[in-house]
Amino acid sequence: MSGMEAAVASGLLKVAGHKLVSLIGSEFAAIARVAEDLSELHGIHGEITSWLSTVRDGSIECDPQFRWVIKLKDVAYDIDDLLHEVQLEYEKHKIHSNGDKHAIFDTLREKPK
Repeated sequence: MSGMEAAVASGLLKVAGHKLVSLIGSEFAAIARVAEDLSELHGIHGEITSWLSTVRDGSIECDPQFRWVIKLKDVAYDIDDLLHEVQLEYEKHKIHSNGDKHAIFDTLREKPK
C-alpha cells in the first residue's frame, strides 16, 4: 500500500470510526432513556396500586363523583400490562440472541418482578 492509499484508508477509517462512535452513543442513550422511563413507570405503578389498595372501599367505586378512581385502576392495569410486555420481549430477545437452550430454564427460574 502506497503512502497515498494509506492516507486515504486512514481518513476513511477515522470518518467511519467517528460515525460508529456517534451511532453507538446515540443507541446507548436511547436504551438508557428507555430503561429510565421504565423504572419511573414502575415506580408510578407502585404508587397507584398502593394508593388504590388503601381506598378499597366499594362505595367509592360506585359513587359517580369518584369515576376517576375506576379510570385510575384501569391506568394501573395498563401500566402493569405494558411492563409485562416489555419484560417478555426482553426475555425473548435474550433467548434468541444468546441461542442458549438453558436461557429458557433460567427465565423460568427467575422470580417475577
